[in-house]
Amino acid sequence: MLRTDNALEYVKKDVSIFCSKNEIIHQIFCSHTSQQKGDAERKHRQILDVARTIMIHMSVPKYLWSDVVLSACHLINRIPSSVLNKKSPFSCLFSNKTPFSMTFCVFGCIYFVQDLSLGLDKLSPRFIKCAFFGVL
Repeated sequence: MLRTDNALEYVKKDVSIFCSKNEIIHQIFCSHTSQQKGDAERKHRQILDVARTIMIHMSVPKYLWSDVVLSACHLINRIPSSVLNKKSPFSCLFSNKTPFSMTFCVFGCIYFVQDLSLGLDKLSPRFIKCAFFGVL
């Protein structure tokens, strides 16, 4: 099964011919509707959020975005997840090896509030930097 949006690269007849020859079901979603894509779209958004945060915090120029995305994926795969019972994806894939230990500080830590302004491009800052002073 091949799921795509209505982007021009998938609308061409070549893709539909290829899918029909190889008995692949081609499902088309509406553009800009992340609700229809589910898990993949949420993971993509997480990767871009982490990459954007690294670029803004470290003042990385936009032409290095591909290296920043690779670094973001590397970090995400080593951060413990509540879905995986506080194990990292790395440790689940490689026989429970711990990639490195991390301690999280809550009081006084920096966090980001999402900026929902219109007209932001893919690599524009989408969060406002804040500091957390309180107890969870």
